[in-house]
Amino acid sequence: MWIDREIGVKRGASFALWGLMRFLLLFWRALPFADRFTSPRAARMGMWQAFGATLAFGAFHSWLCSSRTKTATQKLVGARFGRGFYRLFFNLQALVSSIALVAFVVSRPQKVVHRASTTERYFHWAVQLASLIVALWSVKELRFRHFSGVESALDAARNRESSAEPEAQTPDGSDGLELERGPYAWSRHPIEWAPLLLLWATPLLKTNWLGFNLATTIYMIFGVWQEEKRLAAKGGEAWRRYCSRVSIVFGRKPFSGSL
Repeated sequence: MWIDREIGVKRGASFALWGLMRFLLLFWRALPFADRFTSPRAARMGMWQAFGATLAFGAFHSWLCSSRTKTATQKLVGARFGRGFYRLFFNLQALVSSIALVAFVVSRPQKVVHRASTTERYFHWAVQLASLIVALWSVKELRFRHFSGVESALDAARNRESSAEPEAQTPDGSDGLELERGPYAWSRHPIEWAPLLLLWATPLLKTNWLGFNLATTIYMIFGVWQEEKRLAAKGGEAWRRYCSRVSIVFGRKPFSGSL
């Protein structure tokens, strides 16, 4: 009995030490000067590891967004709970998996690709701040409770008819509000483009984040393409009129009328 307890204590101490070493390594690689001790070969490997992990993350999330996966979930747990809780589940797992992905990317070997000068940094920070404001504004216009899935989850828990789940991260008319509102009056997908601008406007770009940014850009473009297809199928004439007035990236189309 005493020997088993001693073995358990040693294993626990070994695990705690391993966790501490991983944390220190993560902290070390996040320091601005850590790249001086990284070989170019290791940095390239770290970039491709970050790229591959981010693509895998995007593929998994695209699979979760597919109608086939949603239908299978409803058959498994029932239509009311499958429809009511799916959006909330998706957003919660997206938050947890995003934190894990960022931790993995930060832990990869890295070297500096581009470092902005002191003057340029202010421009980079201004672009990042503007991108963050647009992203948060976009979430507000989508109505956070509706977009996050909290509203439909509460309806399902109270045995009410769940509100229609958003087809995409763009107004689709399911909330009964105008499509052209806030940033969505100037872009059909500001909640996708704003985070991309925030990522690429970083004043310090390292190899690991270069891999992450490239894969995220591919994932976002693919996601926008998929969203456009779903919205075109669901939105009908209202969506077609919206597309005729607002660009997929940015801008109002000619002769689109006043806001």
